[in-house]
Amino acid sequence: MTAEHVTRLSFELFVDTTLDLVLFRDVTNSAELHRMMLSNSLQCALINPALVPSVKVIQLAATRAIASFKAGAMLTRNPHTELLLHLSASRNVCIRR
Repeated sequence: MTAEHVTRLSFELFVDTTLDLVLFRDVTNSAELHRMMLSNSLQCALINPALVPSVKVIQLAATRAIASFKAGAMLTRNPHTELLLHLSASRNVCIRR
């Protein structure tokens, strides 16, 4: 697994917050990453880049997730899954166990 590209996003509405996007190629330990995510030892959101048309989509979803977090109105357990929720076309976000 190699980190190929790193992008840091900033937000006009939340100047104290940044989001780092890292694109990994040749990931071979996806089962371990999945296990770590389910045990909450991995503090991030794992997103398949083939499903996201542009970085702007992630930035918009992140803005909504940050707003929900700061307002105390999150629909999920943590900001990472809140980001996934706002990326989703539906309100059902399921992490397969």
